[in-house]
Amino acid sequence: MMSAFGVNLGRPRQLGSGVFRLGGPSAFTPAHAPSTRASNKLWLDADTITGLTDGSTFTGTVAGFGPAGSGAPIYRASAFRNGKPCLDFDGATSALTLAAGSALDTDVAGSFTMQVVLQPAVSGSIQTLINKGGGVDARIHLLLSGDAFYGRYNGVGAGTSLTVDLPVICQYVYDATAHSETLYVNGAQVGFMSDDPPSPASGAWFIGSNGSSNFYHGLISNVVIDSEALSPAQLASDVRYFAGRYSAGRLLVAEGDSRTFGADATAPGGVTAYPWPTQIATILGISWTVINRGVSSRTIADLINAFPSEVGPRSPFYRSSVAVIFVAVNDLAGGASASTTYGRLQNLLALHDAANMPYLVSTEPDSAVPHADYNALVVAGVSADNLVRFDLDSRVGPAGAALNTTYGDGSNLHWRGQDDGGNPGGGEAVFAELIAARIAPLRSL
Repeated sequence: MMSAFGVNLGRPRQLGSGVFRLGGPSAFTPAHAPSTRASNKLWLDADTITGLTDGSTFTGTVAGFGPAGSGAPIYRASAFRNGKPCLDFDGATSALTLAAGSALDTDVAGSFTMQVVLQPAVSGSIQTLINKGGGVDARIHLLLSGDAFYGRYNGVGAGTSLTVDLPVICQYVYDATAHSETLYVNGAQVGFMSDDPPSPASGAWFIGSNGSSNFYHGLISNVVIDSEALSPAQLASDVRYFAGRYSAGRLLVAEGDSRTFGADATAPGGVTAYPWPTQIATILGISWTVINRGVSSRTIADLINAFPSEVGPRSPFYRSSVAVIFVAVNDLAGGASASTTYGRLQNLLALHDAANMPYLVSTEPDSAVPHADYNALVVAGVSADNLVRFDLDSRVGPAGAALNTTYGDGSNLHWRGQDDGGNPGGGEAVFAELIAARIAPLRSL
């Protein structure tokens, strides 16, 4: 049986009611604070700022950093995720600086790790998060360029699909022994390369700019710098620590093809589409964020390629999260056998396991070959706790399809069905109901 969860979340467990629980808050148990490490040389923590009122210009220092020149960020008492304090950088003039000659200069002469917890306000421009020495060619820096984070000049970089105003943890590690750079986004490794040691960097440190340009626009709650290359376990501990502090709300990521996107739910004649992610967002309410990653004609290979940016880095900041995977029809329609399609699904589920992202997998509503053969493999190979048996619901099976024969052909007959009121597109609502029932335990966490 394929496990649906990674090591941090554990296997789903049966409750007394027979309803399973997906992960839950156990994955977000606060870990040790970064300051408990001997290697921690700087922790700029907005929670420690005192004496300022909400909306006032930042004055004084925090972890030794003060305003850079005439530009200073604004202190926000509750603007960060979960109502926490942060510093608001305007993208034009605001930055923080630490003068040259501090102990931090020698602390990063060898291996070092930089971490930033932020909420970008915009994407698409070059924005400096950390810079040592000033200028665009500084050999120690961390920046955001478009949707990609970069560490050091021409160093390791990787893109991630950022959502404006959604928190993100970026972690950069330089290992002086291995001469390697590794980049993580929300706990997921997104970049690696071998490189020479960084050139000696003189001059001041900056947060939010390179000293004169490339200003960051958005919120920053924490900056952490260590004098060693933190291990993956230490980095994961920090992710859990900050996720525990800033988690709020719950996340459902809808991964699928055109049926998730909504295209197949539009009947001839201009009937309104009924995409199930829209339906389930209404059922779950405002405490849930529903991200629809459905794309017309999408295959399982497409989902695998898009996973790192669309799903993997997103889960840490939510009290609970789940991916709903409904995709096989395009692989099967493209000529892939049931066994080949199921093998591709296994590869996709392995990515979810590695990212500690719980998931539900739907069977195909069509009972014809090769859909039925694919369903049999899914039912046999995926834990029942992580299955949605769409194929067994009479409202979208052959009986429901017979009531709605004017709205499609082939497998779409079974997908569209009718709801209890005889409305076309009822299969969308049925699927949303099935998903909502399966994740009901998460709604009370």
